[in-house]
Amino acid sequence: MDNNKNPEILYKYRCWDDDHPYDKRVLTHSEIFFSSPANFNDPFDCRITPRYDRMSEEDFYRLMEIRLRKAYPNTNDTEVANYIDQERNRGKHKDEKFFAEGKKRFEEDTCHEAGICSMTLDPENILMWSHYSNAHTGFCIGFDYKLLDDFLFEISSGIELLLDIKKVKYPREYPLLEPKPDESPEIIINVFINKADDWKYEKEYRVISIGRTNFSIVLNNTIIKSVILGSQMPLSKKNEIIAVLRNRGLKVELFQAYKKEYGFSLEFERIQY
Repeated sequence: MDNNKNPEILYKYRCWDDDHPYDKRVLTHSEIFFSSPANFNDPFDCRITPRYDRMSEEDFYRLMEIRLRKAYPNTNDTEVANYIDQERNRGKHKDEKFFAEGKKRFEEDTCHEAGICSMTLDPENILMWSHYSNAHTGFCIGFDYKLLDDFLFEISSGIELLLDIKKVKYPREYPLLEPKPDESPEIIINVFINKADDWKYEKEYRVISIGRTNFSIVLNNTIIKSVILGSQMPLSKKNEIIAVLRNRGLKVELFQAYKKEYGFSLEFERIQY
């Protein structure tokens, strides 16, 4: 996990309507969804390609060998050596077309082999309420960071996935990602946690899955700590959420968001239910 001080609560903005059934399931089933990066609205997000063209020739062919053995585990040492020699003779290490094709394959593989569940530090952001909670008619749910972190660590080995929480970085300059010949998952994670500086207002954390995409996991109910109802949420939807909390016996703090009377900000009022 990150070495910096971890937050107490992470939040996720959601809608509460029939057009977004999966959004409701975070409350009705304690379920979070890991989406493919292919679904993201930012064409730069998760599209940072490691600079394989900057690798030394030795590291480049070592990485090629590792990938060959992973893709074809029954290949013997002689066959591997012959293949690498052929690629050396073709000059793959200096082939621009080879790297262009490799960049495309990397992006495709990333979209098919990883999933992301986005969260945030900030439950008060007016833009995110507008964009991700259907113009403030949805809700925002709070998760206990430590309990979520422990839960992900516990289940990772059981489902043979790498599940981790990472803080997103917002560099001003395009990141230079130097690949390593040992094919460490860290290079993939760095692709997922670097976003353009334009997005820094989101204060995003990402729950990342390496090895699977477009799937859900069900959390322990204790991980859910709070629910904030949007300032424009209709009374009928508010009553539906309260009924879900009661019927499921979820022990969470419930708040109603209001527009501050003299300011561009929100205020939260505790609701007893």
